[in-house]
Amino acid sequence: MSWRSIVISQPAQLAFAQKAMQIIQGEGIDKKIAKIPLEGISILVIDQPQVSLSSKLLSACAEAQIAVITVGENHLPNGVLLPYLSHSRALKVMRAQLNLSLPTKKRLWQRIIQQKIRNQAAILTQYQKHIVANRLNTLANTVRSGDSENLEGQAAQAYFPGLFGENFFRHQDRFL
Repeated sequence: MSWRSIVISQPAQLAFAQKAMQIIQGEGIDKKIAKIPLEGISILVIDQPQVSLSSKLLSACAEAQIAVITVGENHLPNGVLLPYLSHSRALKVMRAQLNLSLPTKKRLWQRIIQQKIRNQAAILTQYQKHIVANRLNTLANTVRSGDSENLEGQAAQAYFPGLFGENFFRHQDRFL
């Protein structure tokens, strides 16, 4: 079962060889080659304009049920290649998710939001932003089933200015 999300963020050549994606970076003595079996890949994100890949790899990705996502200059997704014929397992998972009871869906959403907020707090802690991180951890502990109080949004309002500064706003141009 696939589980890896692969992000290509450096110049590379991508090819298909021996049921694996081959990643080639550099040239001559500095040339590095890595292989990742396609069976372990769920998503391939190409976040670098200097990536070349073969049509054979794209076809193999489609056959292996791997979504390929391209990213624009702003580092936001701008295109996607999805397999044409979905595997029956994906349909079974989708049906099982759709058939969950509403209370179960709300509890799962609660856990997702709690973990998302805890992850944001962990990032802030890494950057020595302990006051905001503590606030987020407190919010995470108070998320209710279904996040009816929208603590996810409240956490975002604290997280982004806490990480990027008080003058941060969502749609401003940022240079990485």
